[in-house]
Amino acid sequence: MCYATKRKIADCVKRLMRRQDISRITIQDIMDETGMSRQSFYYHFKDIYDVLEWIVQKDFKEPISDTEYGSMEEWVCDLFRMIEKEHSFYQKIVSEVEWPRIIRNIKLSLKEQMTEIFAQDERHTNRGQTEEWDSCMDIFSTAFGYYILDCIYRRKAFSEKKVIQDTRYIMMMLENVQENAKNPIVAFPRKMVM
Repeated sequence: MCYATKRKIADCVKRLMRRQDISRITIQDIMDETGMSRQSFYYHFKDIYDVLEWIVQKDFKEPISDTEYGSMEEWVCDLFRMIEKEHSFYQKIVSEVEWPRIIRNIKLSLKEQMTEIFAQDERHTNRGQTEEWDSCMDIFSTAFGYYILDCIYRRKAFSEKKVIQDTRYIMMMLENVQENAKNPIVAFPRKMVM
């Protein structure tokens, strides 16, 4: 029931955003359109931005989480296809909401998927959980999240070839980190030599 209520509110926010800016949407507008009380809204969300964060989290995870992907490239292409379907909605979000509020949920999805892909790849079974690896995954998922937001913001046309190429670059960098993790002095110098 909780999920269904959240989804109903989220879908309403998406519909309202097609007609007006986020800043003009009120809680009362949402609740009037859904036929629910204001208390229902505040039981599930803090504010409209909380709804948007929930939408991004669900949109970035749910449609593609049930699919087994053989590569990060496949997953990222599916992600971009999903964004293309809702491009006007995401365009409004990246234009009207501070990016750090959005990036948290995108980053979590990317980090999860990158970890999953590496776990499935036989070449990476001896990786283990190192502090260096976790730091790199955090950096790369953040950078790739901002890459996605920038593509939406600049209205870049979805090019599967470009997305695959960029994703491969990121995966190659992570593979290098993993290879160099055996010798952390090479991968992550402890001291800077001046």
